[in-house]
Amino acid sequence: MAAANFIKPVHISDGAGLVHDDEVRVASAEEVSEVEPSQPAATDFQPLFVLVEDEDSGEHHHPSVHYVFADDDPDDLTASTLDTIEQQTGHHEEADLEERVVIVDMSPAGTEIMATASLSSHWQALKTSICQAPSWGGAAQHDQSRLTLRISGQEVSCRSEATPHQINDIDTLMDRYNEQLRGLDELLASKESTQA
Repeated sequence: MAAANFIKPVHISDGAGLVHDDEVRVASAEEVSEVEPSQPAATDFQPLFVLVEDEDSGEHHHPSVHYVFADDDPDDLTASTLDTIEQQTGHHEEADLEERVVIVDMSPAGTEIMATASLSSHWQALKTSICQAPSWGGAAQHDQSRLTLRISGQEVSCRSEATPHQINDIDTLMDRYNEQLRGLDELLASKESTQA
């Protein structure tokens, strides 16, 4: 089997002991394996099973996922962000399906959540966790490499949705107030736990 070639910056000595970092040449696979990595080798990436749940309605969704890695071009993320903002401000044609962008910043190993941010003004992520992915039929019993990213969130209700006849008594008004306070407490608690 022929050795594959990789384009990789290689430190080249000029014979006088000086090393030039700005020169690039094609290095063989053997040369690449001889160079010691400056960072620990990344683990093999395993896509996560993603589950988004709405805490109020109990609905579960399996969203489309787009992974952006640290060395990827950020234009895809920028385009998604701008599309979401455009959709929320109403300058976008009405879509049957509301697109919600949730950004989850993960550790290089892919086993810890560093931060979570929802770019939707109508839905906010409250809790984000990584747990074992479910397995069916005993085919992959106790497969530790299969993980689930679980995002729990809540729809943000707009004041304009409430009609005057819905809040005609003080008890209803107090119930709504307490419900919104609980939601705020959960949101603040989740943000504090991710910052700690």
